[in-house]
Parts: sequence; C-alpha cells; structure tokens
Amino acid sequence: MPIQLEFSHEGLGVIYRCEGVLGLQHFSVANDRLLSSPERMRKLKYALIDAVSMEPTIFSPSEMDSIVLQDRQIASYAAPGLLVAVVLERNVVFVLARMWEVFIEGIGWETKIFPSLAGAQDWIRIRVKEKFRLDIP
Repeated sequence: MPIQLEFSHEGLGVIYRCEGVLGLQHFSVANDRLLSSPERMRKLKYALIDAVSMEPTIFSPSEMDSIVLQDRQIASYAAPGLLVAVVLERNVVFVLARMWEVFIEGIGWETKIFPSLAGAQDWIRIRVKEKFRLDIP
C-alpha cells in the first residue's frame, strides 16, 4: 500500500507513511481505514504525515475538498486540537501541504510542516506534553 497507517504510543498517535506517486484515492483509502475505527480516533492526540518518500503531485481544489471532508469527519472523533506534523523534503510536496493547511483552516487542528522526521517528533513530544499533559517517549 502506498500509505501505511501505524499507531504509536499506545494509540495516542497515528503515522501516515506515504510512499511513491500518490493520488486522491490513496489518501481517501488511508482516511477510510482510520475512520473505520472511531474508538481508536477518540484516543488520538497527534498525527504524523511522513511524506519524505512521496513523489511530487498536484491535487485540484475539488480533490482537496474531498480530502478535507474526510478530515472534518476525523476531527469530529479525535481530540480537539489534534496535532498534525507533516514531514517532507521536496518543495513541490511542500506546496501541496501548504494548500492542504489552507483548506483545513477552521477544523481546529494545530499543524506544522517540518523538513525532518526528528524535528516533527520533537515538536509532537513537546506539544503533547504542553497541550494534553501526557508524556510520550
């Protein structure tokens, strides 16, 4: 599968491992897998989108709307103020991530884009402790 979902820290987080050329259907399938477990989503405090191995792609505004619709469903289950870290190294993927951030304004998520996995993990660890008063290793 081009997007693998991994749950971490006893279900407090979910990692989307994105690889290769991805289209709308890949993100939709991954989100559907997450949405199929409302009980798991209620426990979520953070999501990490690892797009380092993702090939550059462009989504139209209507495709982005479809993803955001699922994101709104996820937000209705997850903890208010879910932390979302996006890790990427390519400028074209950065443009896609920024476009997504604009589309999800108003959902109530705290998002940040990082050039490295280590930076994203540090931010998640610090923000989970500050925001939710939980320690994660």
